[in-house]
Amino acid sequence: NMTPLEMKGMLLAYSKFTEHDKEFQPYEFPLRDVARSFGQEDGKPDKLIAALKRLIMKPIEILDPENNQYFLYAPLPVILIDAKKNTVTFKLNEDLKPHFLALRKEYTMFPAEYAFRLQGKYSLRIFQLIMQWQGKEDSKGFWKVSLNVEEIREMFKIKPNEYLLMAKFRIGVIERAIAEINNADIGLHVTMGGPEKRGKNIVAFLVNVQRLMPGEP
Repeated sequence: NMTPLEMKGMLLAYSKFTEHDKEFQPYEFPLRDVARSFGQEDGKPDKLIAALKRLIMKPIEILDPENNQYFLYAPLPVILIDAKKNTVTFKLNEDLKPHFLALRKEYTMFPAEYAFRLQGKYSLRIFQLIMQWQGKEDSKGFWKVSLNVEEIREMFKIKPNEYLLMAKFRIGVIERAIAEINNADIGLHVTMGGPEKRGKNIVAFLVNVQRLMPGEP
């Protein structure tokens, strides 16, 4: 349950951890870079402290259905803001390390700077959903993703009385996100496919994804 800006702060904090790392380290960033990830161009520490306080209280939720266990993790247990050095240091939660190491197998890793180019309410998370399937692409760089309507409504906390008509949901949520992803210069071109139905009801929308080579429009 993070805002797009809070999610960008989280992605920045974890962006120096790579698939080759075996341990979390305290990761230091220039204060101005952290401030920009929260939409603050002036980079003043007092404003940044307020944003980081909100972020540090947002838990990561992980469900283990096999053992019927539900975990809540504080993803950033320690944040050091050094106004003298103009730096921010994040200490990552060691308990989350096994989950991040598992990303090597789940194809969910992507350059953090791509996420920073997305500003819309829905585009960042739909981009993440799309990238979860990037390992399924064919030899020409194409893959398909099914976006479940109920899952997306729950993910974005869309109220029951919002986007009641499926046509408005498609235009206002999915097509709006796709347009921003296509305009963000992040190496993807996404197009709408057809709806997936259960009986007469639309339960999901299919999107077609193409990975663009450098220099392609």
